[in-house]
Amino acid sequence: MTPPDQLIFCIGLNKTGTTSLLHSFLRLGIRTCDGLADRVERELFPAVPNKAALVETHYADYVAFEDVPWPALFRDLYHRYPQARFIHTTRNPEAWLKSVIAHFGALHDPVHAWIFGSACPVGHDQQWLEVFERHNEAVQEFFTAQPSACYLHLKIDDGTPAEAVSSRLRSFLGYPECPSIWGQVNSLVQRRSPKALAVSLARSLKYRLLGKRSIRLFGITLTNAFTHLM
Repeated sequence: MTPPDQLIFCIGLNKTGTTSLLHSFLRLGIRTCDGLADRVERELFPAVPNKAALVETHYADYVAFEDVPWPALFRDLYHRYPQARFIHTTRNPEAWLKSVIAHFGALHDPVHAWIFGSACPVGHDQQWLEVFERHNEAVQEFFTAQPSACYLHLKIDDGTPAEAVSSRLRSFLGYPECPSIWGQVNSLVQRRSPKALAVSLARSLKYRLLGKRSIRLFGITLTNAFTHLM
């Protein structure tokens, strides 16, 4: 397992720059767990006890963890790994809601149901928005009370230049001399290009039919299913 003081947990909810963080980590050579990679895992996760322990039992090869479900576990992760780094990304709530509706639509996801109380944002937009705002308030309140915590808050749409964000991120991660690593790579504008739309459609269809495990065809290493925990 990665030494606890080297672990990195991204505790901003999805659609708050998590894909940009993923690409930043990859540029630095940091092994990153991009949420739960397997559809079976996503189905079983809500019933798994001691969820934070999965970092050791099933994802021990990774250094950084981003995307759901990890943000919802921020308290347990901190108590289990108090020496880890925690990156909290946020954005304007209305812009966030528009983004999740455009991205997830009516696609039902059991991990989203566990976090937001409903499996998709369509028809539950106010509920998702309330959970989003409560989560951000809870994270900031919790880490304000932990003065020794290694915590970074990034508001991705506050107008801060990309190079300034990159500099803060590099310094926080301990890579001050590296070139720029930050750029929003999954924005709505970028996703409207024909190539991006085609890739997005293909990924969406594969996920709906097979789950993220289908991405294995493209050479991305997936995690092991944890059905034996049930």
